[in-house]
Formats: sequence, C-alpha cells, structure tokens
Amino acid sequence: MSTDQWTGGEALASPEESKVESPLSEVETRVERSIAWEVPLYFCTFGLYFSLYLFRLTRELKSLTRQTYTPWLWVFVPFVFLAQLFAYPALLSGLEKAEERLGLSNPWKSWAALWVLGMCALTFYFNLNDKFGFLPALFVFAYALSCVLFAVLHQRVNRIRKQLSDVAARKKGKSSFTVLEWLTVIVLMPVAFAILIFIGFEKQLFGGEVIKELKIGDVVMEDGYPVSINILSRGWKQVEVGSHSDGDAIIELEGHNTATYILVFHHGFDSDLDDISSFRVSQAQASLTGAECDESRSFATNNLGVNSTVKCTGDYFGDPYQILSRTIETDQGYFELYGEYSAAKLSFHRGVNDFLAFEKEFRSQW
Repeated sequence: MSTDQWTGGEALASPEESKVESPLSEVETRVERSIAWEVPLYFCTFGLYFSLYLFRLTRELKSLTRQTYTPWLWVFVPFVFLAQLFAYPALLSGLEKAEERLGLSNPWKSWAALWVLGMCALTFYFNLNDKFGFLPALFVFAYALSCVLFAVLHQRVNRIRKQLSDVAARKKGKSSFTVLEWLTVIVLMPVAFAILIFIGFEKQLFGGEVIKELKIGDVVMEDGYPVSINILSRGWKQVEVGSHSDGDAIIELEGHNTATYILVFHHGFDSDLDDISSFRVSQAQASLTGAECDESRSFATNNLGVNSTVKCTGDYFGDPYQILSRTIETDQGYFELYGEYSAAKLSFHRGVNDFLAFEKEFRSQW
C-alpha cells in the first residue's frame, strides 16, 4: 500500500490537472477551535472522535491542496497500525502543501517523523495491550500521551484554519461545542475518568488490605483450622478477610489483579462434596460465557477422606477465565479452596498453570 492510495496522488490526475488549484475564495474550511474544546472530545470518546476529525480534515485538505484524499477511508486509520505507516505521512504532506499555499512555514520540520512514530507506536502498544495486558499505569500514560499528540496536531491545523478564515468561501462548525458535543462530553467525561482511574489504580482502590506479602515457600495457615496453603509462585499476598468474600472465608489471598484470588471456606458438616461441587458448577455456568467444567475425586493421601476438584473455564467480558474449587475432608468437616484467575488472552496461559497448582498445595494437617 502506497501513500498515493490515501491521498490519491498525482497518479489519478494529469500533470496539468494536478497543478490547477481553485481560488482560496472557493475553499471550504472549518472554524478554528481551541485545543480546550477539541481535546475533551478526543479524551472522553477514547479516540473515537479522532476518526471524525480525520474525515473532516482530509475533506478540507482535498479542497485546499487538490490532493484526492478519500475521506471515508480515514475513519479507519486510528485503528489500523499498518495503514498508519502510510496514512500519517500522507496527512503531513497535505498539511505542508496547505501551509505552502497560504505562505506559512512548516512548524514541525524534522519533528514530523517523531509525531508519526509516536502515533504509530501508541496504536501498536494499544493493540498488544488488548492481548497481553501490560502494566495498568502504562496504559494510562500511553493514553495521556495520545491526547498530547492529538493536541499538537490540532494546533497545527488551527494555524491553517486561522489563515484561511478571512478568505474562505464557507466556514463550517462552531468555535465551541455543538449541542450534541456538549451532551457527549457531559455524559462520557465522568465515564472516561472512572475507567482510567479503575485501570490505573485498580489494586489500590479495590484490592484488599494487605496483611502480608507472600514469597515462594511460604505456608499460609489460620490458627484453629487443620488446613494450609503452600505458595509456589510470585505475586501473591494475604489480604483481610472480606476483601473478596462476604466475610465467611477464613483465608484470602490476592494475585496480580483484583480478579485473581484464592479463598478458603470452612463448610463443616453442613455440606457434602456433591453440594459444594454442584454449587460451583452452576455458579460458573451462570457467570461465564461458554463455561466448561470438569470434576474429579480422589482419596486423601494422609487420611481416609475423599477430596474433590472442580475446574471451570470460560470467558468473562471477552477475557479467558479460570475457576478452581478444591474440597478436602478433615476431622472438622469439609474445607474448600476456591479461586478465580483472569488475564489478557495472550498472557493467560503464562500464569494459569501456577494458579491451578494450588489444587495440590491445599493440604489437610489431619
């Protein structure tokens, strides 16, 4: 794919036609609008507004520079990394030609390549983040950087529109928000802030109060109960009871995010293996999309009791999800280790085996 496919280029016109430019008095442009109005629209729509922005901008450049942009194609540019490698240089080429025609200097010069690199790198990062789930704080930083790069672009576009404003045939738009834009910002701005705060500070805001940071080799026990958990992987911490349960657990562990945790329940003699297993299967089927569950039972190695294990997999809001329930029999009745594990798609398999290892590391001291 070449730049000409995004601009049309001179390949679609004869040399004589490509040099013909309509008078500036016939050019249509949008009213210049402050960054203070544009950036909130970009921010609260998570970049969706950028598609509309590029559509409008390329229509203007098509009129001003006679380059045959295809504006509707630009609606998809913010989401397609490979297209950006050709589209953004074509966009900057159009801006340069508009500035030359209006007698303006190029304000970016050698910095243009850095802007293109930054925009492409951010799209590449966001695409990977959906699959791997990198550090949450890094996502917030990357999104803030994308807002800055958008603001830089708009400042340059505003400069062109200001120069055109006195001679353009027609000016579209308003220097402030339209009614629809006001509604968009009022409704979506609190939502956008809430989402970014949740992403960036999930563990600080919604994680349990840490009792102890756990390391490999630690054994977690609770006084008065004949069960223990051996820790075989990093990233776990013991948190206050009630962090992930209604307060009826006796031990609670939290993993790399608030959706990954381990709970230990004492069911006593009020429930049997069938009751506990069927409840966990029905719970998984109700909460996960495409839930598949497998149950197995075995004799305990250190007593005459029977142990039961239920493993369920499925999707939760598009991400893979694993549920583990391990019930063991002791002289105090039944104890259950119940856990949930969630991660981005391509990083899920890196940690799910460590999570499932808790099945063997939940032991009775009876």
